[in-house]
Amino acid sequence: MKTVKKIEIILSHLDIKAPTFAKKIGTTYQQIWDIQRKKTQKISGELAKKINATYPQFSIEWLLSDTNEMPAFISNSGKQNINTGINNGSQIISDQSHEIELLKKHIATLEQAVSDKMKIIELLERKNKSKK
Repeated sequence: MKTVKKIEIILSHLDIKAPTFAKKIGTTYQQIWDIQRKKTQKISGELAKKINATYPQFSIEWLLSDTNEMPAFISNSGKQNINTGINNGSQIISDQSHEIELLKKHIATLEQAVSDKMKIIELLERKNKSKK
């Protein structure tokens, strides 16, 4: 597997951008950028150690190897993670829809209260004018 692809997999799995990744592992964004632009062809031992120290799910062996095998946590759980993400997203949308409905009901209640108060004000103003 090409080094560029490994960096893409890491960034995708962590759901972070390259500058954030570089900062978290204690290297420069330039070093990651050089890999992404194929200026640097291999992950160095030092960089592999930094990645592994911060993100132990990425083994040094995998980072340094030329293997085409995906890390076990990605190849075994990719579909499951996608489905879990969809289910979680559906639940969030459902929760938000429920909250929106509650807010709409609350707004309707407040609008009715305002309408009632306006009627009281009108009655009091008419009563006040009739006294004059």
